[in-house]
Amino acid sequence: MVSVRRLACSAMMAAPVALAVAAGLTGQEAREVTECTSLAPIKMTREIRIPDVGPGRLGPAVSYAMDSRGRLWAARHGSNTNTVISVFGPNGALEADLGGQGSEVGEFGTVIGITVADGDSVHVFDVENRTRTVFSPTLEFRQRVSLPVRPFHNAIVRMPKGSWVIGANIVTPERVGLPLHLLGDAGNVESSFGAVDPVYRMDLPTLTLRVLATADQDRVWAARHAEYRIEQWDTGNTLHKVLVRNVEWFRPWVRDVATTPGIPRNPYVRDVSVDEDGLLWVLVTRPSERFGDHVATDENGQHYWTSDTGYWASVVEVIDPAMACVVGRVETEVNLQRSLGNGRYAGYDELDGGHLDLWKLLIGG
Repeated sequence: MVSVRRLACSAMMAAPVALAVAAGLTGQEAREVTECTSLAPIKMTREIRIPDVGPGRLGPAVSYAMDSRGRLWAARHGSNTNTVISVFGPNGALEADLGGQGSEVGEFGTVIGITVADGDSVHVFDVENRTRTVFSPTLEFRQRVSLPVRPFHNAIVRMPKGSWVIGANIVTPERVGLPLHLLGDAGNVESSFGAVDPVYRMDLPTLTLRVLATADQDRVWAARHAEYRIEQWDTGNTLHKVLVRNVEWFRPWVRDVATTPGIPRNPYVRDVSVDEDGLLWVLVTRPSERFGDHVATDENGQHYWTSDTGYWASVVEVIDPAMACVVGRVETEVNLQRSLGNGRYAGYDELDGGHLDLWKLLIGG
């Protein structure tokens, strides 16, 4: 494996790019992220394949986390199935199913995030019931905390001091248009941030959608959904860094396009994470080269894609934020969905009955 710190990024120092006032980032400059002179390939290895354990149990849209014991926690993202939290051992064997569909204590509606925190406690965020349910490392229920907001998917991070930062829309006079919020452990909103000139449009939800990763004691990386742009904010609403990637295959957009056989849907930033070296791992979901082969027409003449596997592809880029350059990159037709940290990703393959896959990505292979 190549040591990413030895890659020759210095020759590709990115020039500042002026930011528009309309973006809400006045007085700041962005650094354009380019490829390092020694861009390394990323090797993907599938470590575990878990067959789907029942119709609709996992499905293609799920939330994941991995604890320090190597156990994979997975939840169905959707209220149209029996929502459970499935815990798989390091070898892929099912160890436990926790919870079930409902609104009572220990039950779930729509799970949009699972986070491993202090001492391997596992926190399950339920957007339908507006709750955070905590399980112990021994898989026992600990507590249930009410949430004042509905977090976005992949927009929940645990801060080093024990609080939480979430992405959400809070439509009150003092918080509307601010996409990020600091929550106390009891669920109270302590501050809102993430924009200098807040903008909120009910008809344009992409304006405030973010995916998050922890950056420092009181800072987070926030990647925009519909633009390859990653910002570093502190919880006091100070913007510290902006990284922008200008590439032909990801142009910023505001409204998505309809599904058709001839025009691809827009790409989007699905996940961002930070490894132990401080490098940013960015997961972008974009239509595959053969997306049109996976579009069908229903009885009303409406087009739809037949499966995530086939229609969508994945791009993972590893960015050195200090040098503003891409040190490693891979594009694959594997449907990657969530970073589990330090180069591990969970994905779902809908073919052959459905499989949950655990992948290891190594820079330089």
